[in-house]
Amino acid sequence: MIKNDLRELKDTINQAADISDERKLELNRMLQEMLKTETAELKKSEKTFKGLVHEFEASHPEVAGIINRISIMLSGIGV
Repeated sequence: MIKNDLRELKDTINQAADISDERKLELNRMLQEMLKTETAELKKSEKTFKGLVHEFEASHPEVAGIINRISIMLSGIGV
């Protein structure tokens, strides 16, 4: 979602007639840096989340099994 927002902002900047080419380059560099930072943070968050899930599964195997079975049932009925 954020990637789409940044792309829209980039398009708006590049189409703006009242922004100099030099300023557009500067703004585009800043947007690119924001995108790199966002991507890195998402990867870090995903890794942390996966670790937490594994910890939960290890410490609560019965509950994790029930959640898994519920998920399978729900996906079976198209939810």
